[in-house]
Amino acid sequence: MNERTRYRRTGLIFFAALAVIFLPMLFDGAGVALQETPPMPQASVSPQILVPDFTEVIPKSSIVEDVSALREEVDEQGFNAETNSLFGEPVLSPVAETTKIFAVQVASFAEQNNALATRKQLRDEGYEAFISTIKKQSRPFYRVAIGPLLARADALSIQSKVGRLLELEPAIVAMTP
Repeated sequence: MNERTRYRRTGLIFFAALAVIFLPMLFDGAGVALQETPPMPQASVSPQILVPDFTEVIPKSSIVEDVSALREEVDEQGFNAETNSLFGEPVLSPVAETTKIFAVQVASFAEQNNALATRKQLRDEGYEAFISTIKKQSRPFYRVAIGPLLARADALSIQSKVGRLLELEPAIVAMTP
């Protein structure tokens, strides 16, 4: 017998066996009995809006008092009333015996663009230069300085190097971050 014919006959026998088994189940009429489930009772629930109690979650804060105290220390332009420095910038002051952090003040400018150009020049030379704004006679002045420095000897060294580089007379000052 040909192999192809043998596969056909085997398939035919297989499908015939399936028909003999399953066709009586489909047509016997009994089938699977359906069970009816009783309807679920409707609950009458009114919607409620749950509002969490944040008084226990959020800790008490003194932010309002802190902002009020800060408004007394800082004027409307953002300058600290005590130091005349712009709030958030380093404060440069004369060196005292207790000074721990030093800076070298290179120059002071009335025009911000001049200060930015000098800071860029110092940064290009590898120095950590920054600008500290101070208010004198109701107008801002922009001080260019290098720092912070933790040793006075480092400040003296940078003072002499920058003085020769820019042909200026930088000053050593105390820095408060």
